[in-house]
Amino acid sequence: LNKFKSHPFDVVLTDIQMPHMDGLALSNEIKKIQSRTAIIIMTGDVKLGLQARSIADFVLLKPFALTELNENLQWCVRKQMQIMNNQIELRKTEFARI
Repeated sequence: LNKFKSHPFDVVLTDIQMPHMDGLALSNEIKKIQSRTAIIIMTGDVKLGLQARSIADFVLLKPFALTELNENLQWCVRKQMQIMNNQIELRKTEFARI
C-alpha cells in the first residue's frame, strides 16, 4: 500500500491472504486512492472469492491456469488504455475551446 501511495499502479495483482493486510482491505484502500486501478485478486477460498468480486475486476480461484491470468491482465491493460485515450480526447476537446 505504501508503494501504491507513492506511485499508483494501473493494475494490481494481489492475493487475499497476506501478512499485515489482507487483499480485500488492500484493494479497498487502493480504490479510495485511485478508483480506476484495475485489480485482480487471487484466492483458494470460494467464499472469500465471492466477497472479492465486489471490489476486484477479476477473481482468480487457485489453482488457475496462466492463460486465465494472461487473459485477465490483457483485459486490464485494454481498460487502462481506453481510460488514457478518453483522457487524451477530453484534453484535446478542452484545448480546442481555448
